Amino acid sequence: MAEVARELGVSRATVYRYFEDGEALLDELTRLETGPFLRDIAGALSRDTHPEQAVVHAVAYVIENLPKNPYLVAAFADDGRARRVASITSPMAQEFGRAVLASLPIDWSGYGIDDRATALVVEQMLRMVQSFIVDPGDPVRQGASLTSYLSVWLIPTVEKLARGSDLNVGSPTSVSS
Repeated sequence: MAEVARELGVSRATVYRYFEDGEALLDELTRLETGPFLRDIAGALSRDTHPEQAVVHAVAYVIENLPKNPYLVAAFADDGRARRVASITSPMAQEFGRAVLASLPIDWSGYGIDDRATALVVEQMLRMVQSFIVDPGDPVRQGASLTSYLSVWLIPTVEKLARGSDLNVGSPTSVSS
């Protein structure tokens, strides 16, 4: 907060008047950066019309471009408390994932992806992004290698959900018998 105040040329008290703490400030920066990032995704994937490929390309785009945005990547940073890394399925992250899908030129409902399936696709997308942001791998997968890897795991998921297949998954709090 002291650095932000110094950069803005205001007192720390002024910054605290608008933001309770550093987490609140980072949350607001993340929200502000989300819009431009979504526009970039939509532009980059504007020709993707197949849902499975669109999901793969969207996840690959986020994995390859998120680290270039210091404000968004900070949302995934492990600051020693691991709150942000662990919050990959937070309501804000899920909203971001739904916005990514909505930004693509795909008729999701026409393809068979309803609200329940969308929630599951978004959760899988977020978990894949988290995995690659936390540990990019050695060697780091990029380009065709990344897309190929993601295709193995994401395409079957999207296809099954589009067919309405029961994947025996419920809400995170449900208990299976």
